[in-house]
Amino acid sequence: MRGLAIAAALGCHPEIVRCRLRRFNAESIDGLGDRRGHTGVDLGCRNAPEN
Repeated sequence: MRGLAIAAALGCHPEIVRCRLRRFNAESIDGLGDRRGHTGVDLGCRNAPEN
C-alpha cells in the first residue's frame, strides 16, 4: 500500500504517513511513538485508534 492510500484510509495528511514511515525505517517500532516538543501543525490522523 502506498503512502497516499494509507493516508486516505486513516484520514490523515500524506506527509505524516511519509514521516512515520521514515521514522519506522530508521528506528523500527520504537520510532513510531509520539515525540515531545512537537510545535508544528497537527497533521495527525482523525481515525487513529486511541490507546
